Amino acid sequence: MDVPQLTSAIVEAEAKLAALFEPGKPMPRAGVVASLRQEVSEMKGALARLMGQSGPTASLDSGNASDEELAERARQAFLEVERLVGNKGGGRDDSGAIATLEAENERLRLEATALLMRQQQLEDLRDKLRAGGAAAAAKN
Repeated sequence: MDVPQLTSAIVEAEAKLAALFEPGKPMPRAGVVASLRQEVSEMKGALARLMGQSGPTASLDSGNASDEELAERARQAFLEVERLVGNKGGGRDDSGAIATLEAENERLRLEATALLMRQQQLEDLRDKLRAGGAAAAAKN
């Protein structure tokens, strides 16, 4: 897959992920969100490798890097592709604003993922307690 195709695939996957959080829809399960985010992350890693970057900033497989560092590296690779492919309606002023918005968007996504994971933990705990309560009631 070449850079423009991979970039389009990333944009489509991110749109699919964003669609899960549209107003009026029930909150998606944490597992679904995590798998979609993993898919996007893998595509961004492939994009960085396709771009032929070298050095420590391009190594997305680094075991010492945190998720935030990996997200930042992938975002930088994506922005580089946008720059190479050409911005379809903006100039230098727009690219700074876009980068700021993307960083904020990524931060919010991380927060949403953490909240979804916590919600899943609480739902699992609730189900476990209900099952335990039903079993105790059945014994009586």
